[in-house]
Amino acid sequence: MCKDFEDFLRQRGKIEENYSKELQKLAKTAGGSTESGSLRVSWDSMKSHLNKVSQEHADLSKAVLEAANRVAEFKEAQKKDFKKEETNVRGCITKKHDQLKKTQDSKKTFEKTSADAEQIRKQVHAATGSGQTRGAPSDMSRVGVKGALYNKQVKTEEDAEKLDHIYKDNLMKLNQIRKQWESSMTNACDMFEKLEEQRIDFLRNEMWAHLNAQSQAYVRCDDNNEEVRLALECCDADADIVNFIKEKSTGSKKPGVFYVVVVFTWEICFILKVVTFPLNIMYSCLGSGC
Repeated sequence: MCKDFEDFLRQRGKIEENYSKELQKLAKTAGGSTESGSLRVSWDSMKSHLNKVSQEHADLSKAVLEAANRVAEFKEAQKKDFKKEETNVRGCITKKHDQLKKTQDSKKTFEKTSADAEQIRKQVHAATGSGQTRGAPSDMSRVGVKGALYNKQVKTEEDAEKLDHIYKDNLMKLNQIRKQWESSMTNACDMFEKLEEQRIDFLRNEMWAHLNAQSQAYVRCDDNNEEVRLALECCDADADIVNFIKEKSTGSKKPGVFYVVVVFTWEICFILKVVTFPLNIMYSCLGSGC
């Protein structure tokens, strides 16, 4: 599971990194530049908060990737220890198998030679008519048994004794190697159990630390949210409207009304002009003939 958890952390770190970049991009491209007053302050606070949240996720991404590296290092260390024990056990198994084959071969050879010796003894017994099977028989010349048969018996018995010693020696070595193999397997099982305990504890602690890192990031994000909430509490619609009037007003009086004035002259019968005059100015102009 170390590899799976490492992959999970790397993917999670990549997601956090991309999310951080997207938040930062959003904070830069968000509009609202035409707003003013307390709402503008709240809006700027929200964008500033977004930058802080982006940084929190960037830091979380870094922490997650560091955790992934720790998992990878732990995995490699465990793999190295496991390989060492595995190599030792495999070596003992190979030696045991080789010695077992050698012992079985020596046993077969010994059994075959012993069977041959027994067969020759029977031949000598049949030829001499006596139960004596070892040593030169006193009546060998009388019964006509050839010396070659007797020599073959002696040679076969000697070979059987040598093969018996070889078989017993191989059997003793096999038992010694078997004890080494059992000891190696016991040590390997103890080591594998220890490695498994370490793996479970390590992954459990890393998962716990991963969740703690997320919780801390979310708490800091919520603290930033609280700053925005405080700014929003100060947002006052009436005050913003009054402030807008002060900043954007063009005067305290209404503009004049548009009137059509007919002007007569001696040269032109009439000209229609649209002029803007207050009423008192217009009346005075008409009364004076302007």
